[in-house]
Amino acid sequence: MKKLLLTFPAVLGTASRLAGFALFLGLFGLFPLYSLDQRPTIVTLLPESPGLTGTAIGNRVKVADGEYQILQEGNSGAVGPDGREIYDFQESWTLWRNANGRYELEGERSFESPRWVKNTNRFEAQLSRDLTPNRMTEFLQFPPGRERRAVSCEFLSSALHCSSPATHLAREINLRLAVTPPYGFIWPISPFSLSGLTRQAERDPEHASPVQLVFVAEPIANEPISPLILAGQLQYAEKQNLFIANRAWEAYKFSLKIPSHPALLLWTSSEGVLLSVKTEHADARWPVEGMQLTRFHQWAEFSDHPALNHDR
Repeated sequence: MKKLLLTFPAVLGTASRLAGFALFLGLFGLFPLYSLDQRPTIVTLLPESPGLTGTAIGNRVKVADGEYQILQEGNSGAVGPDGREIYDFQESWTLWRNANGRYELEGERSFESPRWVKNTNRFEAQLSRDLTPNRMTEFLQFPPGRERRAVSCEFLSSALHCSSPATHLAREINLRLAVTPPYGFIWPISPFSLSGLTRQAERDPEHASPVQLVFVAEPIANEPISPLILAGQLQYAEKQNLFIANRAWEAYKFSLKIPSHPALLLWTSSEGVLLSVKTEHADARWPVEGMQLTRFHQWAEFSDHPALNHDR
């Protein structure tokens, strides 16, 4: 199986941006997460292990680390617009809890673009006590191979504010989008942003929660950033016991519906860690597709989390 990228795609012009977004959603539908023997397996949970204490470094405690992968069998393993394809993506991360009980996320995304040319982007995030994003930063090259800059996005109560300083004023990024919570990124792909949506949505199988999904393309040449905001419906389905990343989980299953596109099924842990995303096609013969947590190690207990909204 081939692994795909989780980073900013290059999109040119309004028509191309819409085509690129449609391509992304199509590719998300073509993100095969599992081979036939890698689908989430329903299991009986084992008794909990003794309490974990974690490793303290300064005023932080290491809570967990892991890795996400997107797999693509078709298209020679490539994803993205013509001429800017990305290959062999993997994202590794480490989660820390600081002295005030909030979380800090650090990680690295590696991929090839063009083929056989290795790229790595470091990223950081500040998360709330229930693992919803407050701020995310990725260190990108503009254009790839040249100036490396930090692009930061703040998740405010009524706006998403993304910015990046530059040596030349004309190259600065300062984007402020009016949004209504809950909202999160659908591109660039961010597992913790997706799981944050589930923490803010109602856990009620009879009622869906309206959500907003933000698609932001990488700025190239003199093209300004032109984000798209999609309206979706996120609905809790049920609780399941799954076996993913070599361990048993008590998982919450959600369905994310976007008009004119296949629904996405999401599984998260009780702590808020995204376990799996799968595209739900009407045709059962369509290959299994999505994103999955492939490696996970817990070093310390998660702090007490507020219950999901309207828990039944």
